[in-house]
Amino acid sequence: TIDEIKKALEGNLCRCTGYIKIIEAVQLAAKKLQRYSR
Repeated sequence: TIDEIKKALEGNLCRCTGYIKIIEAVQLAAKKLQRYSR
């Protein structure tokens, strides 16, 4: 979930962009992993 991603990133990176692009990239990677793990 987005909350899990934010919690994992907490305190590690600059918050100037609100992690938007990083969160989107993690979500995309998770979707691809789910697709290939079936």
